[in-house]
Amino acid sequence: KMYVTADAPNDIWEYALSVPFDGTTAVYTDNFNTVGAQDTSPRGFTFNNDGTELFVVGDVSDVIYQYDLSPAYDVSTASLNSSSSALTSDDNGMVGIHFNNDGTKLFLSGDQNDALYEYSLSPAYDITTLSLTATTSVSDQDTQPKNLDFNNDGTKLFLGGDQNNSVYSYTLGTAYDITTLSYDN
Repeated sequence: KMYVTADAPNDIWEYALSVPFDGTTAVYTDNFNTVGAQDTSPRGFTFNNDGTELFVVGDVSDVIYQYDLSPAYDVSTASLNSSSSALTSDDNGMVGIHFNNDGTKLFLSGDQNDALYEYSLSPAYDITTLSLTATTSVSDQDTQPKNLDFNNDGTKLFLGGDQNNSVYSYTLGTAYDITTLSYDN
């Protein structure tokens, strides 16, 4: 499956891929069109490990929304479960979102301060318990950071940026610890 979001019409679209990881085989299957009721500019989204929860960060509210999915990974079944408090004191332009493998850390990218943010969560995947633990600037590479992703073990971070229309690669000295981030050039 492949998922895509955009400002207009504030949807998350779901596609089936007949060849794994090959976007050229994508066929539209469903969409989640009520995310605009929470934020009219959804930017980043991610799932928990089993696909039963969807998390969306919006650029207008700078709030993370958690939706329950049943069956797993079926965005048409999304039902609002909870939301975080506004993150505007950290950055007024949160756009990218990613969890570590066990849901105890959440990472956001913000284009107001050109930075990455690391939060702890306890219990796992509970966005109402977010606590900021680290911030790292990426302005030397791009002043408009967008979506972010990690490799499977958290030792590499990949960041898309609008300023240069590029994807940047970073190495982390300690897995999922952005204070140990170094740009790969």
